[in-house]
Amino acid sequence: MKAVIVTIGNELLSGDTVDTNSVFLAGELAALGVPVVARYSVPDEAADIVWAVRRGLEVADLVLTTGGLGPTRDDITLETIAAALGEELIVDPEQARRVREIFSQRGLRMPLLNENQFLKMAGATIIYNPAGTAPGQLVQTDNGHICILPGVPVEVKELWRVELRKLVKGLLPTQRQRQKLTLRTAWTSESVIAEWLEVAGLTARLDEADIALAFLPHHGMVDLRLTRFLREGQSGDDFGTLQREIEQTLGSCLFGYDDETLGEVVGRQLTELNLTLGTAESCTGGLIGKRLTDAPGSSGFYLGGVISYSNTVKLTGLGVPAELLERHGAVSRQTAAAMAQGALAKLNCDIAISVTGIAGPSGGTDDKPVGTVYLGLAQRRESFSSWSSSRGAALRELSRVEDHSQSSNNGDYVITRHLPLIGKRWLVRHRAAVVALDTLRLRLRD
Repeated sequence: MKAVIVTIGNELLSGDTVDTNSVFLAGELAALGVPVVARYSVPDEAADIVWAVRRGLEVADLVLTTGGLGPTRDDITLETIAAALGEELIVDPEQARRVREIFSQRGLRMPLLNENQFLKMAGATIIYNPAGTAPGQLVQTDNGHICILPGVPVEVKELWRVELRKLVKGLLPTQRQRQKLTLRTAWTSESVIAEWLEVAGLTARLDEADIALAFLPHHGMVDLRLTRFLREGQSGDDFGTLQREIEQTLGSCLFGYDDETLGEVVGRQLTELNLTLGTAESCTGGLIGKRLTDAPGSSGFYLGGVISYSNTVKLTGLGVPAELLERHGAVSRQTAAAMAQGALAKLNCDIAISVTGIAGPSGGTDDKPVGTVYLGLAQRRESFSSWSSSRGAALRELSRVEDHSQSSNNGDYVITRHLPLIGKRWLVRHRAAVVALDTLRLRLRD
């Protein structure tokens, strides 16, 4: 079975609205083993809608449309497709009751235009919408099935969840078990990872095992998605074997699986080691703290942070010496180290991470161009005195890392890391936050 997605709406073609429905539906269909072979975006014009749907049925068994099911004059999807199929439009009593009830519950008068949303194609299965007034509909044709859906993303997701997934699954000729895993990596490029897998012979072995490998890079991280649908009688044991070999090849750049985030992984490490964390952020302006507190239970390990955007706050909030700032500048290894040590003292935490840099677009110099970022990490001596020598070893192997522990009077561990980043301001800030968390992860990794 194959599918085509047709998104309908002038706003999608003008650039005013981003089409997220196609991404969601394509992912959900893929999970059922239904590949999307084409996607079309068309305006709110009857001829264009009919062309896209007919074209879709030429190459696929299922066409899903989104958009054009509202109550206004430009919402013509239902009447257009019904006319093209020769389907009569009739009032669905339950749908009429639901729409009236929505307005009644809100204490609003229902406009007559909303009566358009009472209608369904006579031969269609209606999918009641738990998040809005426009229902979905699934209708069979001589060449396949057409499913029409509203254009509001949250409504598409709800319709899929409550009924549509089950309906599509029922159209499949056979149910095939899917094996899927996403391996998440940080701060290693897509091309480097691809080369590692090629040299290890894993790319060819994945092909032989009919396991699809997709590289999904996104700003400082690369996801590797492995997918396979098992044939009848196929055991699938080799999937786990190849997974373990890929994990060994990736080494320390592998940080998690599927939907795990760096913040969640770091939080789990801190919890397991019974450590508390503090942050001192300059150019990232709280992004590290946000990523940490996005994870549930972060109050158990994250004490807080100081956003020391100005030198005044670096001096008063973190205790960075004025002489050090004057001599080395706010963006320097020395300042990053002092910020981390200051957070350790001021927040009374076990370990602290700091970041200072030039995000741009202005502020760069020949010596320190835009994108220059320094990270600092400080940890109390008593919190790691019983650690094995293997813990944190991956961090010691990185380039551009310097040890500042001698600057500590009490034996605390202090290091800095230089990041020569590129990109626009938001990207420099984003990548700095990612690498800061990954640096912390590597320090805690055994």
